[in-house]
Amino acid sequence: MRTYSIPLGTFAGVQLRAHWVFVLFGIFLVTQTMALHIAPSRGLALAGLALVTVLLHEFGHMVMASVTRARLRLILLMPLGGVSFYAPRKTAEAEEGQQRFLTQRQENAIALAGPFTSVLVAIVGMMVLAVVLNLLALPVYLLLPGINFFVFLGLNGYLLGRAYFEGVALRRLDTAATRAARHRFGGRIFLGGLVIAGLFSLPLVNLVAPVIATAFMVHLFEALRQFEPQVLAS
Repeated sequence: MRTYSIPLGTFAGVQLRAHWVFVLFGIFLVTQTMALHIAPSRGLALAGLALVTVLLHEFGHMVMASVTRARLRLILLMPLGGVSFYAPRKTAEAEEGQQRFLTQRQENAIALAGPFTSVLVAIVGMMVLAVVLNLLALPVYLLLPGINFFVFLGLNGYLLGRAYFEGVALRRLDTAATRAARHRFGGRIFLGGLVIAGLFSLPLVNLVAPVIATAFMVHLFEALRQFEPQVLAS
């Protein structure tokens, strides 16, 4: 394993290594950005972002492994996810030659921790992005009455549509499939976001808007899945 992976260090007794395919992935992104006459640093930034995204996802697995006392020893990071390696459990079964690495409870908890972390990171990231973009648009809100409402609706329609769609999709698809679906159905997701932004702008209705918005986006996701099942196949 040491011959085809790059050591990234050790955290809480767990070795972190990146597969060499990450280097090829970075080279691919750089060549593609250069072919599109975009600075190669953008390709490197995308490769770095992919590494950080996978690392955060695997961090969720690692924390849950620690909570459930699983003997996690190594995480191998790859562009589409990571592979975890565990030490065998010290049980009577192990002494009889039947090694088991995880109990069913540990396996279920650790498996759910990664997607939960990805959703949490996406929510926090969208909250930060929403604050930053609305602060940048603040002069428009203050100085252009009449137009400011449409700017507010469009900006927050995009943000809310993306946030709620990813929140629903990440429970059914992996990160790459969610991103591809968001790009494929961007226009419809934006229109759904406009509806959600309108709900949040109405007094009293905004108190139950998160529940309505979630149900609405689930309905939209399932409708899109029936329309193009090959894109939203779980």
